[in-house]
Amino acid sequence: MKNKFMKLFKILKRKISKTLYLFVGWFIIVPLAFLIPRKKNLISFIGRDKGNFTDNVKYLYLYFHKKKTDSSINFSFFFITEDQSIYEILRNNNLRVLYYPSFKSIWTCLRSKYLIVDNMMWISNFKYFLFFGAKRIQLWHGVAFKRIHLDEPKYLGLNRRIKIILKLMGFSQKFHYLISTSPFYTEHLFKKAFKAGKILETGYPRNDILKNQKKYGKLSYINTDTKIIDKIKENKDRGAKIIIYMPTFRDSGRDFLKFLDLATFNKFGLRNNFLFIFKLHPDTLIKKRESLNNIMFYESSKDIYPVLPLSDLLITDYSSIYTDYLFLNKPILFFPFDKEEYIKDDRAFQFDYDEFTPGPKAYNQKELEKLILIIFKDDRFANRREKMKKLAFKFDDDRASDRIFDEIMKG
Repeated sequence: MKNKFMKLFKILKRKISKTLYLFVGWFIIVPLAFLIPRKKNLISFIGRDKGNFTDNVKYLYLYFHKKKTDSSINFSFFFITEDQSIYEILRNNNLRVLYYPSFKSIWTCLRSKYLIVDNMMWISNFKYFLFFGAKRIQLWHGVAFKRIHLDEPKYLGLNRRIKIILKLMGFSQKFHYLISTSPFYTEHLFKKAFKAGKILETGYPRNDILKNQKKYGKLSYINTDTKIIDKIKENKDRGAKIIIYMPTFRDSGRDFLKFLDLATFNKFGLRNNFLFIFKLHPDTLIKKRESLNNIMFYESSKDIYPVLPLSDLLITDYSSIYTDYLFLNKPILFFPFDKEEYIKDDRAFQFDYDEFTPGPKAYNQKELEKLILIIFKDDRFANRREKMKKLAFKFDDDRASDRIFDEIMKG
């Protein structure tokens, strides 16, 4: 019966038009969502990309799991995913998970008092309508210098009719709570980019494990690339420096690895006992992705945060990962080889790039290799990193999840 229901749902999803989708959502599901009473302290979590178990949602969920085990507070929660592999991983670890669109998952959506997300993709496949009337909590997934969501020029440039359609589909929905990391980003980033009843400056749950790596024990390693992690530990034991390269996603679809000669870069790593871990955005399309002796590709859909404390250097370009890395007080090297093209074709900046990036800049492979050697001998940016951390984060502790949990329990 369950399989037949899910098969029927998928067939309906494929055949339905946007107009019919909106009709079913607004005139059938939304009235149901108002009629069915929501259960006090029932909480649903949904990750990005159809429910991936990563980022802020993962770590706040693990906090709720630990809290449920260690305390007598009355609440119930589920992780809802459309990804069969994630469903199996969580179920095998005895974590509370529901596969969408099973009947139980739909019923849970209709009954949940709270929805916790860290992305805008959760709205797909009628979930926006099922959670109509629930208290929505947006954790989001990063702070840096890029303009995001409603503050992006491409959204601001849309005509009124398209904005109304996007609103009807749930794109510009209002959140009851929006999580920020500091007063600066509340004022200059989040107020422009989101509609929110209340902005909470709690910090990010994912950064709790950068301050306290034992906070969730083995559970932190759920949905990580364990094969690569084992290789990292082996190389660290023999004295290698671990360098993580995390470039951001290009909306334009540019294959940025063509800017690196991987064979030459691999030899550079071998000569200097460096192990390079490339962690690409899940949506990045790369034509050539072979692993060499000293260049390994971390599985793009897997969680990288438990790996960050094992690294010695982060290389990035425009990704907000560098702000989280500030908690580790380790060097950061920026590789904005296509900055002008990125600003023109991909994302607009709202802050000065050089001012907000506390590390040296390389614009080609030769400069990159030279600066890697220099930075391990002479790290001149420690003070600038500390200054940036104070601007980006109100709290320098491992209690972001505690603060969010306390706010939710207040009702």
